[in-house]
Parts: sequence; C-alpha cells; structure tokens
Amino acid sequence: LSVSRLGVVRGTLLVVGHYHRSLARSSVELWGPLAQPLQDLVGLVGLVDQEE
Repeated sequence: LSVSRLGVVRGTLLVVGHYHRSLARSSVELWGPLAQPLQDLVGLVGLVDQEE
C-alpha cells in the first residue's frame, strides 16, 4: 500500500468509527451486530498510529 492509500483507508475507518459511535447511541438494535467488528477495526487503526 502506498502511504497516500493507507492514509485514505485510515481516514475512512476513523470516520466510520466516529459515525458508528454516534449512531450506536440512538440505534443500538441496528448497530449491535456490527459494533464489535467496527471497534476492532478502529482499534487496529489506533495501533498503527501508535507504531508510527
């Protein structure tokens, strides 16, 4: 992956994570099944940021 592509992927995951947290408050039933996978992805992005 190029640096720019990695940045786009990371940015997309961060946006998804942000909206997921916002939507989860009002729509737990809908987002419940997706909560853990999305949190795992956001966590992985956070680990990548720490390593850099």
